[in-house]
Order: sequence, then C-alpha cells, then structure tokens
Amino acid sequence: WYVCGLILALIILIFCIPFPQKISANGVVESTNFQKILTQYEGYVDTIIADSGNQVSKGEPLVQMRSRELELDIISTRAQKQETLLLIHQAINDKIANTAPLKKRLNAFNEKLKYLKKQYQALTIRSEEDGQWYAPTINEYAGAWVQRGLYLGDVVNLSDFYFIAVVTQDESGQLFQNKITEVSVKLKGQAENKIAVESYTIIPFEQKKLPSAALGWQGGGDIAISTEDGSGVIAKEPFFLIKAKLAKQNNSKLLHLRSGMILLELPAIPLYSQIYRSIRQVLQKRYQI
Repeated sequence: WYVCGLILALIILIFCIPFPQKISANGVVESTNFQKILTQYEGYVDTIIADSGNQVSKGEPLVQMRSRELELDIISTRAQKQETLLLIHQAINDKIANTAPLKKRLNAFNEKLKYLKKQYQALTIRSEEDGQWYAPTINEYAGAWVQRGLYLGDVVNLSDFYFIAVVTQDESGQLFQNKITEVSVKLKGQAENKIAVESYTIIPFEQKKLPSAALGWQGGGDIAISTEDGSGVIAKEPFFLIKAKLAKQNNSKLLHLRSGMILLELPAIPLYSQIYRSIRQVLQKRYQI
C-alpha cells in the first residue's frame, strides 16, 4: 500500500497539480530618449573633452579630433583663392574686360572653403541634447585614427527607461500562446531589487540584430553570434524582442545599457505539460519536425 500510495501521489503531482512557470530573457536598459554620437569626419582623436558619466548640455563639446589632411586642404584652398583675387585685381589694372572666368574660379574656391570649414567644425564633436554622456570605451580612442561614422557613445536623457529583452525562438511560442500574468526586471549587480514594469510590448517579428553586444557570446551573454559578424551584434539565429517600460525607481539605479533579466510569469500548469512541451521543443529544433 505504501508503494501504491507513493505512485498515486507522484501521478497526481505530475499530472494534476499546477506549478508556476516562468520565462526569463536577458536584455539591457535603454533610455527612452538618447542621441548616438558618431564621428562626422575621419581623423585622429586629439582630446577627450568630456568624461563618460558627465552631465552635458546641448552644444557642449565632447571630443576634439584633428585631420592634418583637412587642415592642409584648407590652407591650399585659401592660397588659391588669394592668388585668384590678385589675378582679378591685375586684370582690372590692365583693363582686361573679360574677368568672368576668374570670378567663376573665385566663387568655386569660396564654395569649397565653406564646405571645408563645415568639415573642420565637425571635428569638434558636440552634444545635440542635454543629458548624461555615456561612453565607457571612449578613452580607448585617445590618439587613435578613426573613420567617419564610428560610434563613440550616447547622450542619455535620464527621465524614462525601457528594458529591451531578447527571447529565443525556442521560448517564443509561450509568449504568443499563453497569457502573461506578471512582468518584472532584475538588473545585473542589483538582483535583490525587482523592478516593476508599467507596460510591455512583444514585437511579433523575428530579429537578427541584438540591442547590445553585451547580450552576445563575445560580450559575455547567452546569444550565439554569427561567425561572419565582427561587431558582435548579429545573432546566429533569429529571435524576438520584448520592450518593457520600467517604473520609476527609488532603490534601483537605472543606467543606459545596463544588462539584466526580464521575468515573465505564465499561468500555472501541471509538470507533465511543461515537460512535454520542453521535449517537443528539443525534438523540433534538432530534427526540424
């Protein structure tokens, strides 16, 4: 009787008693409003003006670059412009009637100088918004030659934040088939604090580009990265995104691009159903059935 009772209890435990189920997914915090700072012209990073973490104002310089090639081009164009002006004055003194070609040449040099000065001004990289300058790797570029369009960091508005999480294809079915009863977030280094979520959206399209390289294998995350990608943000397999608006916090420090985990609680179901679903997912992935 003891053995029969134990088997019956085990059957009831597995097939009848519902157990809570959760989905956890890694992600990063993102400000609702941030400006990506990119280099506008190739050259050397001469001076890091603003340290990462500083509060900056709109128009405030962040990084100063130098381009000797651009400086020489400006000097050469100014010299050609000056030479053309002298030729125009000489033509007038010599009473040469047709100075139109020289004036046309002068206008061309003036336009080129305007363009070059605009490029020169772009060597001083400035913030376009008020916020916090977030550039943890900026000092690595000091003195280095960089290309145009290089990402340096973000100027972040600290008022509101979202948590962007990556859900693998294996677990995505549960997102669309089950009702999510509760959503919360825990951040790396602050696991004791559960952050409430005001609202969330499941983006119903497969993605390939991660919101942060920190979520991929190269950055210490769990998502496999394509071997053809050098940036560390292109996933090997498609995934789905969850975008959750975080409630304002008193005990958790929300930082732009801080990594963490989102927890999604689903309706409780018996262990048999959970085990059956897990086995079916493994078989589908391995044998494509």
